[in-house]
Amino acid sequence: MKGLGCLLLLVCCTMSGLYAAAQLRRRVRHLERLKLLLDQMGTTLRFTRPTIADLLAMLAEQPCFAELRFLQDAVARDIPFPDGWETAIAEDMSLSEEERDLLSTVGQTLGSTDLDGQLSALSLCSARLDSLRNDAQAAAQSRCRLYPGMGVLGGIFLVILLL
Repeated sequence: MKGLGCLLLLVCCTMSGLYAAAQLRRRVRHLERLKLLLDQMGTTLRFTRPTIADLLAMLAEQPCFAELRFLQDAVARDIPFPDGWETAIAEDMSLSEEERDLLSTVGQTLGSTDLDGQLSALSLCSARLDSLRNDAQAAAQSRCRLYPGMGVLGGIFLVILLL
């Protein structure tokens, strides 16, 4: 019975390390998806010039953006664009503070400036997201092998401690 408990403890610690590594990879994919969203917004605005509500509705329908809850929430609300966008961003707990600031800038710019101003704001925010993604990618590369190893070693330590 004691051996089974030790084995379970080791497995739990290992799974914790694997989960932490997966979170790092998930963050990189999330930032890539946000960058794709901003790039898609810019391309759509440049070539089709839809209203902001139509733009958000088109983007929300695309399967690649289904995981972006703030986008789905902003479209589903019956609040005018800037307010609905800000509320959706504030309520989405999967966004970091930097991401919220960038998306807030997008919300303040879309529909309130001319096309060139909107495109340049989207371009600047996209470049900043690219920088954040590069930082997250570097962190993931350096820590994705570290965390599972730490989980195993932590589990072994706890097993030895309990024996």
